[in-house]
Amino acid sequence: MSVEEEKEILEALINEIENAADDEIRKIIEEAEKQRERILRSAEEKALQERRRREEEVRRKARISILKELSFKRISFRRDLLVNKYKVIMGLIEEARKWVLEEAEKCGSLYRLGLENLVEEAILNIKSSDIVVVCNKRDKEVVEEVSKKISGKIKDKYNRNINVVVKSSLPENEYGVIVHSADSKEYYINTISSRFEYYVREYLPELLSKKV
Repeated sequence: MSVEEEKEILEALINEIENAADDEIRKIIEEAEKQRERILRSAEEKALQERRRREEEVRRKARISILKELSFKRISFRRDLLVNKYKVIMGLIEEARKWVLEEAEKCGSLYRLGLENLVEEAILNIKSSDIVVVCNKRDKEVVEEVSKKISGKIKDKYNRNINVVVKSSLPENEYGVIVHSADSKEYYINTISSRFEYYVREYLPELLSKKV
C-alpha cells in the first residue's frame, strides 16, 4: 500500500471519527436542551402552583376575615335587637302593670271581677277543706263576699265543702290574695305582682326568641 493510499484511509478514519463525534455532541446538546426545557417547565409549574397556593391562601384568609366580621356584626345586631326587644316588651309590661294597679286602686267592677278570678283560682289549688285567704285591709269585705260565692260554686260543681277564713294582713299596696291551708302546708300566691312576675318569667324568653 502506497503512502498516498494510507493517507486517504487515515483521512477517511479521521472524518468518520469527527462525524461520529459531531453526532454524539449533537445528541448530548439536544438531550441537554430537552433536559433544560423539562427543568424550566417543572420550575414554571412549581412556580405556578406556588402562586396559586399563595393566592388561594390569601383568598382563604380574606374569606375567614370577612366571615369573622360578618359573624361579629350578626352577633352585635342580634344583641342590640334583643336589648331593644327587651326594653320594648318590659316597657309594655310596665305600662300594663301600672294600668292594672290603677284599676286596683279604684276598686272598680273590672278589678272586682279580676279579684274574684284570683281568689277562685287560688282556692281551687288548695286541697284542704280549711282555707285561709289573705288580702289587704281595703279588699277584705269584697274578698269575703267573693269567697262565700266561690264556696257555694265549689259545693255545687264539685260537691266539696270548704271553710274559708279571710285575713287582711297583706300590705295596702299589695293587691290580689295569698291563699293557704289552715295548717300552712299548702300555699298559693295569687297577687297581682306575683302574676306579673310569672308572666315575665314564663313568656319573656319566648317573646324575645320570636322573629320580628
